[in-house]
Amino acid sequence: MAAKFISKFLGVFRDWWKHKGSLAISLGITLLSFAVYQLVFVGESRNPLGEFVNRMELATLDTRFQLRGAANPDPRIVIVAIDQRSQEVLGRWPFPRSNFAKMLDVLREEGARVVTFDITYSKPDESSEPIRRLRAQFEEEQKKGGKIDPALGFERRWVIYNGYAEASSIPPSWHGWMHHTVDIPPTEENYKPRAWQKPHKPNLTGTPGAYRPSGSTLVQGRRPKATGDYKAWTPGR
Repeated sequence: MAAKFISKFLGVFRDWWKHKGSLAISLGITLLSFAVYQLVFVGESRNPLGEFVNRMELATLDTRFQLRGAANPDPRIVIVAIDQRSQEVLGRWPFPRSNFAKMLDVLREEGARVVTFDITYSKPDESSEPIRRLRAQFEEEQKKGGKIDPALGFERRWVIYNGYAEASSIPPSWHGWMHHTVDIPPTEENYKPRAWQKPHKPNLTGTPGAYRPSGSTLVQGRRPKATGDYKAWTPGR
């Protein structure tokens, strides 16, 4: 059985060898085509050969379509194009991936059997950047051993007011810690205020300590006299 197989293989090889010139040309063309495809379509680096092939592709595109002639598209095929109007409505490219997800839902409800995307997603979805930052913050909090609030995705921080509960009474140092701008609370850092820094004051609107400009009817005492370029109006005159 083995001898018969070997004899048959040698016979085929002898037939090929008789046409070794044609075989060598075919093999050379195949290897050259593979190399050109690798350089032009697979490799990402720019090279003269790739640019030449791309220019020939674009230069002959219209001619090839004209030679092919008009084709009747399948009425079951619908092209959803991204045009200038799309960018005016959805914003600049790249669009948020959620728009494509909504489109798929609509197409499925309308009875689409197959959906194909001919789009190069070369840039990340910018709308998901806040989610990525939140995830990175979440992972950082987990590494530090902080207690993660499932509703927020990070550690919940708060303060207990010493007296009346007023948000503006929280000084900048505690405000930064509460909003995760800094991770060290003021009680654990050795910070000395600068000479030019004034003590923190809460919002005094509606209190006796609120600012009142000169001439306000709420200022105690009499209103200062008007300057010479102002003459008070008296009813009846």
